[in-house]
Amino acid sequence: LLTHNAVLNRVFKQASVMGYITAESIPQLDLKGKKTVRRPAFSYKEIQTLLSKLEGWKNKTTNKQSQRMRELLFDYVVILLDTGARPGKELYNLLWQQVEPQNDPIEVKTGELDDEGNEIVRTDLRRSVLMTVSGKTGRRQMVGHKDTLTALTNIANRIYDVEFPVLYPLQNVATEDNADKVILTSNKCKPTNFNNMFDKFLDEVGLAIDPVTKQKRVLYSLRHTYA
Repeated sequence: LLTHNAVLNRVFKQASVMGYITAESIPQLDLKGKKTVRRPAFSYKEIQTLLSKLEGWKNKTTNKQSQRMRELLFDYVVILLDTGARPGKELYNLLWQQVEPQNDPIEVKTGELDDEGNEIVRTDLRRSVLMTVSGKTGRRQMVGHKDTLTALTNIANRIYDVEFPVLYPLQNVATEDNADKVILTSNKCKPTNFNNMFDKFLDEVGLAIDPVTKQKRVLYSLRHTYA
């Protein structure tokens, strides 16, 4: 409303300068906007249920290609929840070359002693990935943590039979269609119906409607959950 009112006031001012209207006839624009409505999301407990049921649901089909898509949908959902990415082209267009593994190691005292009486200290690598995506707001970077690393490893294992960190940087794959894209099935197919597939899954497991807002949940609800 503020933006629209600012534009309209400029129009009215110019009209007044040009003599089309009088200054007294310019209306006072109010700022009474529509009350904010919470967007549908998932509770922490619902997310646990969602991931558990989605894990089993991906194998409840006899169609091989459908199973591949469901496997990819599971990892896709995990990444959306862990990163807050916008569903759609932000991840669909992501290339392996735009995914950079990172470590931020710290020493963690265990409180246990070794044979010589010294406290055992282990190293936590604190692995993460930095992903450069392009979408609604242009290019931006987002960070994925343990769950994203697991999902990326699952995808890399299915397509290339290697662990994800070993995969990076990806070599000699750009000659094939889609070959350097991340969100692909094991036979290198792009997702085609994730929105409908996710809707169907939510209906089947009774998670389609947000009990707080009474609104229908969709893939974008995962971004709201992250927020």
